[in-house]
Amino acid sequence: MRRRGAGWEIPAAVGVASAAPGRQVVAVVGDGRIAHRAAELAAAARQEIAFVLVGLQHPDRGDGTDHLGLMAAVGCAARRVEQPAAIAGALRWAAVESESTRRPVLVEVAVADVAAPHLVMADAC
Repeated sequence: MRRRGAGWEIPAAVGVASAAPGRQVVAVVGDGRIAHRAAELAAAARQEIAFVLVGLQHPDRGDGTDHLGLMAAVGCAARRVEQPAAIAGALRWAAVESESTRRPVLVEVAVADVAAPHLVMADAC
């Protein structure tokens, strides 16, 4: 298995969204990876590169970073979802918000347990 840098899904989403303007891009990131790529998120916001970031957050893992606060600090919207029934609505909101602001948008999902996902999709929403 090849090792990748922490949070590689974020620069991958920036690349996919840049290469395919107008397509909805969604990246899924595991615990604690978002803070590793704050500079890339800030650059994407400045360059108006839109994508949805789904951050899976386990309460006992991660780096303790306030990801919603981090997103606000770089000029991007974010929401936290704690109930499975709210995920679909949050993803719909994020797709609209990302498209209208032309910036990355985070949906942080509280999870009980998760294997480290590595996923970037275009036209997923």
